[in-house]
Amino acid sequence: MDHVDIEVAEGSILIFTDAGEMLELQVEPKSESVIKVMSSRPPSTVTVHGADDEADLVAALQKLGHEATATVHLESVF
Repeated sequence: MDHVDIEVAEGSILIFTDAGEMLELQVEPKSESVIKVMSSRPPSTVTVHGADDEADLVAALQKLGHEATATVHLESVF
C-alpha cells in the first residue's frame, strides 16, 4: 500500500510507492483539489497537514477507501 503525505496549505502531495518511488504532485491549495487527485488513487495510507478543514478532508478521504489521519498541532493543544 502506498503512503501519501499531503500538505494542503502548500498544495503538495507526496506519494511514496511500495516500489520505493517518490512522486510529487502540485495542486491548488484547497481540499477539493486534493480530493479530486486522491479519488483516482488506489487505497493508501494518508497523512494530512495544514488544512483548515482537516477533519472533513480526512473523512472524505476515508470514504474514498484511504486510511487517512490528520496531524496534531501541539501549539493548538496548549
